[in-house]
Amino acid sequence: MARQTQDGPGGQLPVESVAGTWALVLAAGASRRMGTPKQLLDWEGQPLVCRAVLSAQAMLGNRVLLITGCGAREVEQATASSGVRSLSNPDWSEGIASSVRTGVAALPADCDGVLICGCDQPGVDAPQLRSLLVHCQEQRVVAASYAGTAGIPAWFPRSYFPALMKLTGEQGAKSLLINSKDRIEVPMPRARWDLDEPADISKVARAIGSTSS
Repeated sequence: MARQTQDGPGGQLPVESVAGTWALVLAAGASRRMGTPKQLLDWEGQPLVCRAVLSAQAMLGNRVLLITGCGAREVEQATASSGVRSLSNPDWSEGIASSVRTGVAALPADCDGVLICGCDQPGVDAPQLRSLLVHCQEQRVVAASYAGTAGIPAWFPRSYFPALMKLTGEQGAKSLLINSKDRIEVPMPRARWDLDEPADISKVARAIGSTSS
C-alpha cells in the first residue's frame, strides 16, 4: 500500500542520501495545444525550462540531464547559462516515453536513482523537490501527490530502470507510479498546476500566486 507522508517542503537534505541520484528534466514536447513552445514561456522573468533546470541543480548540482527534442536549439540556448548537459531525443515525436528512455540510457553506472521532472509545472521548486528526495534512501518509488493521484516529479530507484526503458509512446512514468504499491507519496498540491494551453497561463498564475500572466 502506498504510504503518504506529512512532510512539508522544508527540512535538511543529507548529502549522502542523494549522492547517487540524477535528475531528468523532460523538455522535448511540441506544445501543440499551447501553440508556442511552453518550455520557453516566461515565468517571473525566466523561461519555464530554465526554472526547472535550476531547481533540480539546486538539489543535485551537475547531476542533471536536460532532454530536448522539438525546438532543441532554442531550449538549449535558454538554459546555456546553467551549464546543464543537454541530450537531444531524436524520437521526441513518439511521445514522452522516448524522452524517459533517452535520459535513463544516459545515466552513469553508479547512478542509484533518478528524479524525473517536467518543465511545465511552475509551482514545483527546489524546496518541493527536497521534500521528495529526503525519502530516496528508502529505495522505494517516491512520488508527488496531488489532485487525488500520484505523479511527477517522482524518484525511481535503479531497480526500476529496466521498466522505465520499456515505456512507449505517451506512456509516461505515471503507469509505474500507480502500479508501485509500496510507493511513498509526498503531498505537493502546487504540482497539480501545469501549463498545456494558453488559458492555463493566467489560471495557474492566480492559483500559485505568481506575477506571470
